[in-house]
Amino acid sequence: MGFSNGRTFFPRFFQVMLPLLVVMFMTAPALADENTTSFPMGETSIELGNQWEVKVDNSEQSTISISSKDEKLYSNEIAFGKVEALFETSHNGNTFVTVMYRLDGSGNILYYEVLQQVNDQLEQVFSSEMYERATFELSGDVLKMTYPIFAEGDSVVDPTRVAVDQYIYGEGIKKDVIASSGKEISKSLQSANPVTVVGTNPSPAEINRILTEEAVKLNIPPEIVKAIAYQEATWAQYWNTGSVPVNHYESVCTPERAAVNKNILAWDGTNVKLGYDCIGIGIMQVSDWRSMPEGPAKQQYIEKLKTDIRFNISEGLKILESKWLYSNSIHSDGKPLIPSLNNNNREMIDNWYFAAMAYNGMLSRNDPTINPVTAYQSRIMSHIENLGLIKVTPFPIYELTTNILGASLLRFENPSYGTSAPLTTTKAKLTPGVTAYTNEVNVNVRSINNVNTVLYSVPKGTQVTVLSGQTQYPNSLNNHFTFVPVKLASGQTGYITSSYLDPTKSVKSYSLAGLRRYETGVSISNHGWQREQPQAVVLGRGDLPIDSLTGSVLAAHLDSPLLLTMTDALPEAVMNEIIRLKPQTVYLLGGEGAISKNVENYLTTQMGLTVKRLNGANRNQTASSVANEFTGTSVNEIFLATGNEKSPDALSIAPYAGSQSIPILLTDVNKLPAEVVQFIKAKNVKKVTIIGGVGPVSNNVAAELRGLGAEVIRVSGSDRYATSVEIAKKYYPQNEELTHVFFARGDEIVDALSGSAMAAKYNSPIILTRSTAIPPQVSTYLNSVNAIPTYFYLGSENVITPQVRQGLEKNVLN
Repeated sequence: MGFSNGRTFFPRFFQVMLPLLVVMFMTAPALADENTTSFPMGETSIELGNQWEVKVDNSEQSTISISSKDEKLYSNEIAFGKVEALFETSHNGNTFVTVMYRLDGSGNILYYEVLQQVNDQLEQVFSSEMYERATFELSGDVLKMTYPIFAEGDSVVDPTRVAVDQYIYGEGIKKDVIASSGKEISKSLQSANPVTVVGTNPSPAEINRILTEEAVKLNIPPEIVKAIAYQEATWAQYWNTGSVPVNHYESVCTPERAAVNKNILAWDGTNVKLGYDCIGIGIMQVSDWRSMPEGPAKQQYIEKLKTDIRFNISEGLKILESKWLYSNSIHSDGKPLIPSLNNNNREMIDNWYFAAMAYNGMLSRNDPTINPVTAYQSRIMSHIENLGLIKVTPFPIYELTTNILGASLLRFENPSYGTSAPLTTTKAKLTPGVTAYTNEVNVNVRSINNVNTVLYSVPKGTQVTVLSGQTQYPNSLNNHFTFVPVKLASGQTGYITSSYLDPTKSVKSYSLAGLRRYETGVSISNHGWQREQPQAVVLGRGDLPIDSLTGSVLAAHLDSPLLLTMTDALPEAVMNEIIRLKPQTVYLLGGEGAISKNVENYLTTQMGLTVKRLNGANRNQTASSVANEFTGTSVNEIFLATGNEKSPDALSIAPYAGSQSIPILLTDVNKLPAEVVQFIKAKNVKKVTIIGGVGPVSNNVAAELRGLGAEVIRVSGSDRYATSVEIAKKYYPQNEELTHVFFARGDEIVDALSGSAMAAKYNSPIILTRSTAIPPQVSTYLNSVNAIPTYFYLGSENVITPQVRQGLEKNVLN
C-alpha cells in the first residue's frame, strides 16, 4: 500500500461490460455511523473530521488519497477493485481511519487497512487478510467482518459455516470469534417473516440445456460454463423451500445498509440466491451491476438478473468472455493481464484455465503454485473431470512463476504457456454429420426412443456418425454431459454420452518430461497429483537410482509422488513441487551419502517438514528398511531383483508391487544377501518372485530361497524388454481391460524412476523400449492388446523418439 509518496503498482485498465459510466463528482453518503462513508462509482470528495480531505475515484483504476493542507498523507491505487468505504473512529484518545477495499470478480474479496493519526501524520497500523464474499459492520471501536467458510463441495452461496472476525481498535484482530456450526444451524435460524417465492428452479436437464445453448451462442465451451455455474450456485437461481438463509440476510443484507452503500443489495424477502456478501445474484452470481450508474435502468437490470435465469446466465457468460479477452489487454509491465494458452484456440477446454480464474478474481488465493487444490480454476477443472467425465490434461503448474502486486493482484512471469498434448476439444463440436469415436471401454448405447434404456455397449474406438436428432440432457445436477444421437456402422442408432466421444480415433498420449530427470519427476508428480495434497512425498537420489526403485513401492503404498534430488542440494523445481504438494512428511531414501544432511536440514528448518530417513549400511539394507516401513509382522510375498543399479528389472515390476504393497528386495547375482535372509525369516515370507533371468539372479539364489522354505517363481524374458512384457502379461492380463500403459527407455531408466509410483496409481504396467527402435517383443505384445489404452511416455522425445512413439501407437491401433 502507499503513503505520502503514492506508490503506483497497476496499469490503467477498464472493462466495458455495462453502459459507460458518467464520471461523477459528488459528496458520498454516510452510513448509520456518522463517521462512516461509502463510495459509489466515479469521483467523490469528502471532508473527514474537519482536518482531512479524502478523494476517491472508483473507475478504471481506482484511487484514494487523504490530504491535509495540500500534504498527501495516504494514497493508494487499486487495479481490479474499488474503494468501498471509509471509517473514522476513536479509542482511548487515539484517532483511527479505516479504508475498505473490494476486489473485482465473483469472489468479491473484501480487505481493509487501518491508519492511526500520529501527530499530523497517518501511519498504517494494520492490514487485514483477504475475505471472500465478506460483509462488514462498525460498532463503536469494533469492526466486525462476517464471511463464509467453504468446505470441499460447497457452492459459493451455500457455505458450510459463517465466521466472524473482530478488529478492536487499540487492541488488534480476534479471529473467528463467532461462527455458525454448520449449514443445518444456519438454515434453521429462520425468521417468522415468510419468504416470497418468485421462482422455482428448472429441472437439472433444463438447466443443462440452457447453459449449453447460451455457451454455444458465444462460442464458449459449455463444459467451462457448467462448471462455473455449479461452483457459484450449484445450478440454482433460487433457494429451495426451507433453505433460504433468512437469518443471515435479515441481519446483514439490510435496507438500511444498502440505502447508503450502493455496492450491496438489500435482501428483498424472496428466494432468489443472493450472495452472502449481498452482492452476487443468481445462478452465475453476477455482480457487475455495481458498475452501473444509479437510476431506473440499474434497478431493472438487477430485477431481470433475479427473475430471468437465462438472462442471468447470459450476463455471466459476457463476464467470462471479457475475462477471456484479458489475454489481449496489456499490463504496464508489457505483459497481458492473463497469459494466453496454446495460441488461444477457444474450442479447447484447456485454454480457458486463466479466464476461469479471472471470473473469480486475479487474486493471490488463486495462485495454483500455492493453492493447487482450492484455486478457483482448479475447482472448475475438477468439476469438468468429476461431473462432466472429461479428463483435461493437467496444467503444468511447475512452469509458472508468479508474483503478487499490491494487496493481492496475481501476476504471471510469462505472457503465454503451453500444455502438453492432448488438448481437449469441447463436445459442443459434436454436431450433425460429424464422425466421432468412442474414447472409453464398454461405452453404453442408449435407446433412441428412451435415453434411460441402455441397449448394449461398444468397445473403445467404435466409429459413429452424429445424427440431427434432438440432444438429450441427464436430469441430474451431478451430470454435466449430454446424450448425443448417433448412428453406428451397423446402421443401428442410439444415444451416447458426449464425454465418451472424440473427433478422431487415436491413442491419447501424454509426455511426462522435464529439462532433467529432476524436472521430469516434477512433471510426473504434477500430472498424477495435480489436485491432490498427499500426506507424504518420497525423495530419492537422482544419480543412482537403485534406492528409488525399491522406494517406489513405499510411494505407491502412501499414494504419494516419488521425486528425485541431487545429493547435496534440492533442485529448485523439486523444492517448488514439495511446496505445492504441502506434504506432512518427506521420506528420504538412503543414507547421508545418498542424500546429504544439508538437504535434510533444508527440508526441516527452511520448509518446516517432518523428515524420515530410510537407510541401511548398503542398498540391500536400505531396501529392507523401506519394506519394513509399510509391512507388518508377516509378509506373504516379496519380489526379488538384482541389486545392479543399471538393471531396469525392478522398475518393470515396481508398478504392480506398489499397487499391491509387495516389497521389492535386492540380491547379488549368485548369493542371497544376509539382509534378505533376515527379512524372509523375520516376516515369515511364503513366496518369492524373482524378476529377471538367471543372468542377473542365478539359480543358486533360487535354491537358497527354497532352502528357506519359500515358494519360488521367476518372471523373465530373453532381455530386459521382454521381461517387462512378461510382467505385463502376467500381472495385467488381457481378460481385464488395459486402460493405461507407461513406456520407459530400457537402457537409461533415470527418467522413468518417478513414473513407477504414478503407474501404480493408474494400475498400469511400465513397458521398456529402446530410444530409437521398438523391440519386437513389445510390438507383438501391443498388437495383441484388445483395448486402446492411454499412453504415458516417461521422458522427453530425446528419450523416446517421435518415430518410436508413432510406432507404439500404431501397434495398438492395428
